[in-house]
Amino acid sequence: MPKSCLIAIAFTLAACASACRSGDALTAQRTVADDLRGTWAELYQIPGVSTVITLAVADTSITGMGTYTIEAGRPGTIAVTGMISAEKTVDLDLARSDGWVGHFRGSLALHDSLSGYLWFRSSLGIGDPAPVSFKRMTP
Repeated sequence: MPKSCLIAIAFTLAACASACRSGDALTAQRTVADDLRGTWAELYQIPGVSTVITLAVADTSITGMGTYTIEAGRPGTIAVTGMISAEKTVDLDLARSDGWVGHFRGSLALHDSLSGYLWFRSSLGIGDPAPVSFKRMTP
């Protein structure tokens, strides 16, 4: 077999192997909806505080349920609604059983990392946005 054919075959095999590798970055084959489905936990630095939500996605609509615990406070449940917009932006409303409503806007940094800003609204008013990250617990 001529040397030029061997080189062409080697390049073709290398290109195929590179295309078949899976990485952490979002790819065109996986959509935001595919990567968003599952259970997510907010990353906290405060002991005893947690937010865990399980999301379902249909087209660009997001629904889900979850639980929360607050420092020195009563735990409760969360009802989640939201949507995927601008192809990659994730907007979530997290209605807690204590009457507070959190609003999240962010995007998937990796297939298992959701980062953005969260602010709360209650009868006391609207809080300032704070940076927040969620980590996928289960697909």
